[in-house]
Amino acid sequence: MNDYVSIFEGKINSIHHHENGSVLQALYTLKGQEIMCIDSIVQHVFFTPAISFLLLVTPLKNY
Repeated sequence: MNDYVSIFEGKINSIHHHENGSVLQALYTLKGQEIMCIDSIVQHVFFTPAISFLLLVTPLKNY
C-alpha cells in the first residue's frame, strides 16, 4: 500500500489494526479512486492470490 501511495500520488485515509499490531483494514486513495485492503488474522493452509472490487454506484431511478 505504501508503495502504491508513493508512486501514484495517493494518500492513506485510515488504517485499523489487529490486537497484534498487523493491519486489519486500510482505506487509501490513488488518483481520486478510493481503495480498501483487508487482511485476516487467521492463518490459512492455502494461499489464493485474489482481488475483489467494491463498486459504489448511484441507483438507477427507472430500471
